[in-house]
Amino acid sequence: MSIINELVNSVLDSKNAFEIIDILVKKCTNEVSLSTDIYETTTQIIVLIDIPGIESKDIDIEFCNNLINIKGERKKDIKETASKSEICYGKFCKKITLPLSITKKNSVSTNFKNGVLKIIIDKLNESTNKFKVDIDS
Repeated sequence: MSIINELVNSVLDSKNAFEIIDILVKKCTNEVSLSTDIYETTTQIIVLIDIPGIESKDIDIEFCNNLINIKGERKKDIKETASKSEICYGKFCKKITLPLSITKKNSVSTNFKNGVLKIIIDKLNESTNKFKVDIDS
């Protein structure tokens, strides 16, 4: 089946515009796509990011003002050529804009379990700094 047929069938099977865009990005760029959920409470912002097939040591997280920049690479472990390939490999970069600036490194906690990166940010009202964080195992 040609890539055009796959694209058309994927689009026709889609439920909404966001799903169509995601399909097109994955098929046309072979880019690793990171699904993200953001929750906000009165005291915290919680960010969940799907990053399957990657170890926490291969993920880089940087905060600057109200932006989280997450980088890494999903490496292919199998050397053989696939007869069908739907898994995207390669470098990824995800920028997430938050509703507030992150001010202190100790206001952020992270963990990575079952392919889901969880970032918990305590809300504070102070000046902004740029910093990186390590993922807790």
